[in-house]
Amino acid sequence: MIHREFSILLQDKGFEELNPVQAGYQHCDPGHSFGPSIREHYLIHYVVSGEGGFENKNNKYKVQAGSIFIIRPGEMTFYRASASNPWEYIWIGFTGRLASRFDELPDVVEIADPTVFTDILSSGGFNEMREEYLAGQLFILMSGLFGGSKKAAGYTSRTANYIDMNYMMPLSVERLAGDLCIDRRYLSRIFKRDYGIGVKDYITKVRMTHAKKFLSEGHTVGRTAAMTGYGDVFNFSRMFKKYFGISPQAVRLGEKNSYK
Repeated sequence: MIHREFSILLQDKGFEELNPVQAGYQHCDPGHSFGPSIREHYLIHYVVSGEGGFENKNNKYKVQAGSIFIIRPGEMTFYRASASNPWEYIWIGFTGRLASRFDELPDVVEIADPTVFTDILSSGGFNEMREEYLAGQLFILMSGLFGGSKKAAGYTSRTANYIDMNYMMPLSVERLAGDLCIDRRYLSRIFKRDYGIGVKDYITKVRMTHAKKFLSEGHTVGRTAAMTGYGDVFNFSRMFKKYFGISPQAVRLGEKNSYK
């Protein structure tokens, strides 16, 4: 059994704008379910890993790691962990005047930065000001969800532009996501959605395009490797031949009729 869970015990302090009333964590057994049930407050689950299904009056959703699903007061819901890849999630429930803003969101939303949810869990170790701290985290969550400056298209276009301008530098998905202050998995998903290929493949595409140009201009294989971000000539040659179907030396010598 891998079923693990804990709740953060809270006092209902009746904060006017955002008022946390429950929070916790659960790593579910395969197929574990909850509901049908009706809540009297808003409840958000962030899926840390795994996947499962969420149902409400609107639809049935498959929810994966990196997303939240929103339960609203008065609606009947049901959710179940995957039998093969059960989810673990962090939840927070709340009331307050601003809570109805969450009615503007879809039932399932991807989260760029999950830090707010790990911070929510840390409040379990507080002896005082637990509810005040969680209210603050709810404001941070709202800022991330409703703030106009953090659109997914902005993340992906900035990533592509950075790669275009810095293909000769060491690059990785982890580094790029870290510079954007978002989760690596989230960046990978939205980049592939917007550009049709993954971040790693895009890096390779840009490097190979420039490499072919440099070789055609007469630069040596070693210099071309260095100019396109490859510290190892053998690795560069292997990648080039895999990508174009011809060796870089052949391109340098003018045998261009064989490659893509």
